[in-house]
Amino acid sequence: MRKLAIVFGIVVLLVAVAAGAILLLVDVNQYRPQIQSRLEQSTGRQVSLGKMDLKLFPLAFRVDNAIIFEDSAFADSTVPSQQPFAQTRELLVSVKLLPLISKRVEISSLELSQPKIELIRNQRGDWNFSTLGKTTQAQPTRTEAISLDRLLVADGQLALTDLKENKPRRVYDHIDLSVQDIASDSPMTLDLTAHLPGKGKQEVRLTGKGGPFASGKIESEEFDGKLQLTDVSLSGIQQFLDVKALEGVEFSASGDTAIKLSQNNLKSSGALTLRDGVVHGTSIGYPVSADYLVSGNLKDEIYNIEKCSLKLGATPVSIAGSIDTANTPAKINLNLTASNESISDAARLAAAFGVAFSPGMQVSGKMDANVKASGPASRPVMNGTLALREVAVTGKDLPQAVNISSIQLALSPQQVRSNEFTATTGSTAVNASFVLSDYSGDNPAIEANLKAANAQIAELIRIAQAYGVQAAAGISGTGTASIDVHAQGGLKNPGGLSLAGDGTLMNASLTLPSLHKPVQVKNANLKFSQNSATVENLQATVGSTNASGQVMLKGLAQNTTPQLQFNLAVDRFDLVEWQAILGRATQPAVKSAGLSSLVQVVYAAETNQPSFVNQLVGSGNLQIGTLIFDKLQMTSVKAAVTLDHGLIKLSPLTAVVYGGSSTGIILVDMRQAISTYSIQTKLDKVDANQTLSAISTIKNQIFGQLAASGSLGFTSSTSSDTARTLNGKINLNLQNGKLQGLNILNLLAALGQFLGGQQSNATFTNLQKVNGDFDIQNGIARTGNLTAVVDGGTLAGAGAINLGDQSLNMQLVAVLTKEYSQSVGGNQIGGYLTTVLSNNKGEMVMPILVSGTFAAPKITPDYKTIATMKLNNLVPALGGILDSLSSGKKSGAEGQQKTNIFSDILGALGGKQPADDPQKKKQPPPAENSDDKIPDPTNPK
Repeated sequence: MRKLAIVFGIVVLLVAVAAGAILLLVDVNQYRPQIQSRLEQSTGRQVSLGKMDLKLFPLAFRVDNAIIFEDSAFADSTVPSQQPFAQTRELLVSVKLLPLISKRVEISSLELSQPKIELIRNQRGDWNFSTLGKTTQAQPTRTEAISLDRLLVADGQLALTDLKENKPRRVYDHIDLSVQDIASDSPMTLDLTAHLPGKGKQEVRLTGKGGPFASGKIESEEFDGKLQLTDVSLSGIQQFLDVKALEGVEFSASGDTAIKLSQNNLKSSGALTLRDGVVHGTSIGYPVSADYLVSGNLKDEIYNIEKCSLKLGATPVSIAGSIDTANTPAKINLNLTASNESISDAARLAAAFGVAFSPGMQVSGKMDANVKASGPASRPVMNGTLALREVAVTGKDLPQAVNISSIQLALSPQQVRSNEFTATTGSTAVNASFVLSDYSGDNPAIEANLKAANAQIAELIRIAQAYGVQAAAGISGTGTASIDVHAQGGLKNPGGLSLAGDGTLMNASLTLPSLHKPVQVKNANLKFSQNSATVENLQATVGSTNASGQVMLKGLAQNTTPQLQFNLAVDRFDLVEWQAILGRATQPAVKSAGLSSLVQVVYAAETNQPSFVNQLVGSGNLQIGTLIFDKLQMTSVKAAVTLDHGLIKLSPLTAVVYGGSSTGIILVDMRQAISTYSIQTKLDKVDANQTLSAISTIKNQIFGQLAASGSLGFTSSTSSDTARTLNGKINLNLQNGKLQGLNILNLLAALGQFLGGQQSNATFTNLQKVNGDFDIQNGIARTGNLTAVVDGGTLAGAGAINLGDQSLNMQLVAVLTKEYSQSVGGNQIGGYLTTVLSNNKGEMVMPILVSGTFAAPKITPDYKTIATMKLNNLVPALGGILDSLSSGKKSGAEGQQKTNIFSDILGALGGKQPADDPQKKKQPPPAENSDDKIPDPTNPK
């Protein structure tokens, strides 16, 4: 017997080998017409096949670029691209061996590798795949129902077009499909797997048996199967389905659901678990699970939740009712019940969604709920009660628990009403109650009462933070407060709440996220009215600044930006300190823009997170005892102030500056990362040395009484950098001054080789009068009309002074008095006609170039100008220069004549700046501003 079996096996093997050998010698492409015909009979569709070859184990024809075209009944319903029903780069057609030996093709299965399949539901609700294998009017000769043993799809792509639901075409990737026993008149077995993008297994699998799908409508057919989810993330589902639901929520879902469908009736039961839940960046920290039984009618689209046991961690909640999805949005009719259950896990979920409590808090207590929700799912109305008992909130930032003994909510379709409840922590108790009206409508509103007497501010803040009040985030403080406030208004516009009541703050210290130093409040009386909040009798300190007065915030009940009004007295205000308090940058790069008649400095930098100053709008009066900017100080400052989203304007402003007076306008722009300053000012009789020492590196060198008018702008916060970022136009007039460390006459004597007279031992130069207009760009001050009266003569000229490093680049003409000229030898001096000229009045004239620095100036003869003067016989006289000092304020023929005399001097200089000035530019004429009217920096006109 054993030998017979061996012989039989050898015979079978030989027959198989022989058959395979025969097949290998046959051109399989001759079977293309038969295979194509059989596929068309099997699918009921037109088929196109590419190149073919034979695969022996298992026996199959491998076909390149196979296409199954769309059913003609759906061709007019397809998407505009008119895609075929299926196309694949490789198709394996398994055939039966014995018929193939006799040159007949009988197909047993099809396998598609990475196919693209178009699924379409027409407006009648029929699916295009429902006609597979069926005879159509376009193929009247087909009379038999053709079947396949198996259809396999590996790593396919499905495109879905639902014309009945009017949904756009969507594409789904990574689909594996196995269908067994395909026939047009009997059920088939389905195994569909989708691999979603993302980490983990991310697998959705549908298995079961159904069909025969003869009607073309899935919902009217029979199906009995199971849906399995394995580590499927919400983000993966969203990406797979191209939908955005539950924004800010993430989880991983696993579970099994049994599905039974029969004649439009659906029954589903199963268990689903959500793990690793994260809501708006907050981890839930526990799984959410549900055991459920749902039934419904697919035609009516009404589904009954017969049972749903929902568990939020260890907290069970029962849900029952119905959902009507035929409407948009869906309508619900659900009952939620819970009895004496812990609220810990429910509170954590509520905190994550921002409904109540703060994330990270631990909440304990008990809950009873009996709530019915009905109406549109987006805006349901509720009936019932919700009661919380023995609520305690703890956390790392709460040294003592915040407790509520009992809070009860009565829910009706019109409102949610609370009882009067008390929140306590330490020695502080806050009594509160509220009514929420029209909560499901377009204009929800709240009416609330809040009362606390002699409460500790730290404990008040803890209560607010524990229950998720956003305004309390990042705030801490100490001291005592009392409040009695009634609030009423719409929730969609929190700024529209109407407030009434009062309160007090005593010996309080508040740390705010918008300030880098605490606010110390010795006293503040609070009053709330319909649309304003007022702080009276304010006594507060921030840093080194002490303030007193009144502040009012108006417009709280309007849908506009609240307006701030104030009347404050401040003892000391240090701008650099307040830049640090507000978190402003203080060291800019040296970069600025040019100026017109009005200074507008714009620093191109990335903006920081906007401070609260950028949100303020308002006006008020401000008195400052001492205003400090680095080393510059102004006292007895009085100003009217306007605030406009980070733009602070002080106009008009009066102040005392180093023994003199100042009037003008200051504009501070805090809208960018680097604060910028624009100043329009008029100074009178200020101390020159103190002023220049405060705003530049020129210190203890120039003395006298200084008057000035003009406009300046800068971006820096230190005196050394201020000079480098200065821009603007200014007129300077110095009286009865002194230039320390430099004797100009001694330098001129050495240059002119004076033979007579004696050099002075003085180490300074008396400056009887200095006048000039300066155009300053990036710390370089240029002038074309500088005049200076010194002992023994006068200097006039043009050039540039670098206020940052004190470097000089000037072209001057010195005219020495007749008396001084004769005392040193007159035209008998050694440098006569080479470095010194003489005019017809017996005055010596010396054209010179000045370079070096203030501390170490270098004076050399200006040979070019000397040659020009000698050639043109143009040697200026002292009288013309002296008259030119006051000619700018005179009119008529006299003023014009004296201006021309001074112009002759500048003409001798060529009317130019020194040729070696590396920043030489043609400058615009000075702005024509009235001496008694100071223009507004915010209005160039």
